[in-house]
Amino acid sequence: MRPLSGLLLSFFLPALLCAGEDAEFAKRFEASKAALFGGSVKLEAGDKVVITFTEAGQFEKAFEGVGMVNPTSLKGEGNRLIIMKPEGGELPGVAIVGRGNGSWQSRFELSGDVEIKFSLRLSGVPGGAAFTVSLNQSKKAAIQTSFFQTAALLAGGKPKKKVQAHKEYLGPPEKWLDRKFIHTFTLSTKDGKYAVKMRRELPDPKDIKDVDLLSLDDLGDATAGKIAFGFQKLTFALSSMTISGKIDREWCAAQFDDLEAKAVAAALKKEKTGAEKGKGKDAKKEKEEKKDTPPPPPLAPRPKKDLSDPEEKKKDSEEDL
Repeated sequence: MRPLSGLLLSFFLPALLCAGEDAEFAKRFEASKAALFGGSVKLEAGDKVVITFTEAGQFEKAFEGVGMVNPTSLKGEGNRLIIMKPEGGELPGVAIVGRGNGSWQSRFELSGDVEIKFSLRLSGVPGGAAFTVSLNQSKKAAIQTSFFQTAALLAGGKPKKKVQAHKEYLGPPEKWLDRKFIHTFTLSTKDGKYAVKMRRELPDPKDIKDVDLLSLDDLGDATAGKIAFGFQKLTFALSSMTISGKIDREWCAAQFDDLEAKAVAAALKKEKTGAEKGKGKDAKKEKEEKKDTPPPPPLAPRPKKDLSDPEEKKKDSEEDL
């Protein structure tokens, strides 16, 4: 029979090791979260992460692509209209502005119950415009919605399954995506299902209602991946954005290592640069000191001797020897 202490150790050791790993991961996550995810980040149980983008400059750290416009770079009343409320005043929590044609993709991947929620302000929807949002995008699959009117399960870039919204929302987007209002959309995957919901912010709170736009009950291989946006011929603003889902620890650990290595390299470079500057200053100081130091006085000339005097001639001969 094994000693009681051995039984207790075998029972509690895995839990203790796991707790230690969790604490170390949480510590490294806290130190790197702003660089990895950009916005305000919270790590919850089960490796769930909640990221909130409410300030300019956050979104660009978490997403990469073309067509991004930092809200603070918008100058002039005409350009700033897109970040203003229809009734006047600036929109709160503007994260990013899109203009023209573009595509954005998150630098991170999520799995499990993934959700993205944001408010959308459009300047208008001209003919030929397009707007797509994709969840769980990978090389194999993705779930994509187009103007929140259709949802498609993509496999190898081609639709494998597709659903449409209610006919009320199938007309031209400009007919129901009225630019006089702010629309808040929630796209999510939960329990193997995908859903899109909309709330239209109306002046009278009594008129505000949530609408279930789309539902897809098959995620196929689109169970984990990145978040992506695509658009054409549009100017829009996204505000008060929240993204949540389960992060991959291995990916995070690799990012932690990379960030830490870069920090060490930057510190060494700074130290080396400082040392070189110090050497340069010392050399310059030494040069200036030499410059300021007066030269030594000239040697006094030897007195001229009268060699016609026999005694002086004798002394001079002795000195030469």
